[in-house]
Order: sequence, then C-alpha cells, then structure tokens
Amino acid sequence: MEAPKAAAPPAPLPRLVVIDEERGDAAEFRRLFVGKIEVVDAADFPAGLALVAREPGAVVLLDVSLPGPDGMSLAQYLEAYQPELARRLIVTTGGAGLRIAFRFRFLHGCPFLPKPIDPDELKREVLRLHPAALALAAADPARAAPVPPST
Repeated sequence: MEAPKAAAPPAPLPRLVVIDEERGDAAEFRRLFVGKIEVVDAADFPAGLALVAREPGAVVLLDVSLPGPDGMSLAQYLEAYQPELARRLIVTTGGAGLRIAFRFRFLHGCPFLPKPIDPDELKREVLRLHPAALALAAADPARAAPVPPST
C-alpha cells in the first residue's frame, strides 16, 4: 500500500505594499483581505523604498502626496531602477495631490484609486496586476480574492 502523497504547499498570497502616511487604510485592507492578499505597509519615502526593495514581486499602492520626499519621487525612482515593479504601481491620493495623480496616470498608465479607496476596486487591481494572484485564482479559487465585475 502506498503512503499518501503530501499535499503541495499552498501558493503564496499576492502581496500588496501600501505606502501612505495614513496607516489606517493599510490596517483596514489587512483585515479585509486576510487569507487572500498579504498587506505590508510603510509610512514614508525611506521606509517605502526599503520595503519595495524586499518585495520585488508585490503590487504597490502609493499615495503620491507623501510628506518629505513625495510619492511622485518614489514612483520616478521605481520607474528608473525597478521598472518591472513600476508596472505594478497603483497611485492614490485624497485631495491636494489629485492633479499629480492624474498626471502620473496619464503619463505612465498607472491605475488611480481616489481616497477613500473602495476595497473591491483595490482587490480587482491587485489581481489584475499581480501574476501570483492570477495563478492562485486558477489553482485554488476558494483562496482567491473575489473579483467583482468591472463597471
């Protein structure tokens, strides 16, 4: 009699790096996406830069209105030095940075999600931009984050 084969380890969860000085959104996304999308966050340019260096396969949600060296500077850095990661960039802002966010979206083709961010829209964008999310959805639909239909 053959021993049962060990189950393959579960596919890693897609990762979302949230770079925003307002920490509440990341905490809420972490709660909403538990078991579906792993959320890690940083509150400023230096911490965000260090985090994306450790998360080369992640999707990045970036507030372009970061204080200090701003989110635009970080996005431009990603374009210059980590272009593959820059293609998985989602920009956001809540007010004063709207013009910058729209300009960045126009020039670079990044999705833009205005604040307050709709969690269903964010899930849809993460799944669209993250190759592991697509693989996870195909391999194990029960663990995949549901993707609402586009409107």
